[in-house]
Amino acid sequence: MVERAILNQRIIDEAEPPATGERWIADTQIKGFGLRLWRDSSGKPQKAYGVRVSDPNGRSIRRTLRLWDAYFLHHRHEFAWNFPPLDPENAALGEGVRIARSWAYDEINRIKGKPTLAEEDEEQKRVGKERASTLSLEQAVKAIIKGMEFEGLSLAYRDRLQKLFDIYVASSVPAIANKRACEITLDDVAKVLNTLNTKPGNIRILRPLLRRALEIPFNFGVETKSSPYGYLDLGDRVAYSVSFPPKLRHWKRKQFFDLLDDLTEDNERWQQAACIRLYLTGSAPLSQIMAARRDDIFPTQISDPFGTDDTTKNGYIWQYARGWKGREIIRGTTANLIQRCFELGEEQFVSPYLFPSKFGARGHIRSVEYVWRETLIRHDLGLVTPRSFRLAFKEATHWHDIWRWENGEGNSPAN
Repeated sequence: MVERAILNQRIIDEAEPPATGERWIADTQIKGFGLRLWRDSSGKPQKAYGVRVSDPNGRSIRRTLRLWDAYFLHHRHEFAWNFPPLDPENAALGEGVRIARSWAYDEINRIKGKPTLAEEDEEQKRVGKERASTLSLEQAVKAIIKGMEFEGLSLAYRDRLQKLFDIYVASSVPAIANKRACEITLDDVAKVLNTLNTKPGNIRILRPLLRRALEIPFNFGVETKSSPYGYLDLGDRVAYSVSFPPKLRHWKRKQFFDLLDDLTEDNERWQQAACIRLYLTGSAPLSQIMAARRDDIFPTQISDPFGTDDTTKNGYIWQYARGWKGREIIRGTTANLIQRCFELGEEQFVSPYLFPSKFGARGHIRSVEYVWRETLIRHDLGLVTPRSFRLAFKEATHWHDIWRWENGEGNSPAN
């Protein structure tokens, strides 16, 4: 009699073969997949995953996935090629049940002449790429705003984004709005932002929206005239109406570094404070930093660029977009701050994001305005946007000043 069960690790590892003959436990999730148990000629228990189905001609087909094959597939999937040699005495067949189920799905589909998981994935990518290549900028923006509904963003925020796009892009420059997103250039984006007769706050909202719209064809592998990390060069093409605030023009380098040190000491709202710190010392867009994922940040060793010290220091590489321009190198005290964010995140949240939100399930922070405003007040500054401050900071300091400060060699010279 055939036994049936939802195969899991416990059932597989605890199942015993009969004294004679063969035992078959059929999986109830995938028809035709199951666990085969028997004893060899010496009476030693044996078990393996199996497939028992009929092909389109009605022939009965059997396939077997033995212990070594299941072990290899499981560890290659989980740990790439870095896994220990197989120990037959202690190896557990059940730990590879998830991979075995995928193997069975593919084998059954091959026997029946249907596409495998990989073939289905390739077909979905092909269809997605084909559709993404025909999307206009307006259609791409609508898709992004529609997706925000599932991200839990408010209706008021989504309506504001749609209104800004309709007024300042669709109505003002319809040729660009109707242009295919894959053909949009950075000059097109700069033209939109330069012609906006609106407040800087609206520009700061519209700019990342356009970037996300350009990401759609890029992420589907469509050849594009511009890429998301090309946004790093957009600042050279956009004539922002907000220039450096008068107070920052007279700030000493030490004052800039004091403000950054101040952000490091915020323990109550560490997510926003660390996010601002990373933004001011780096080059990535603020929206990308707020949505930074922990699995995109890798530890590394960084050497002294001056060549005066042969030792290396701990740091991180954050790959937030494809290509070398989408890479941020995090060093020194900022790297220590990122390590602290990892530790605090593990203690207080269960989230894939580096800067998790206290509100919403497993989401990331959406704004740094409150912490930034309080920081400005403590340092006797008026209304200064984070972007204006970063531009002034980069203008007032040299990269070797930042390196020495990051490595704890004290504040830069006061002049």
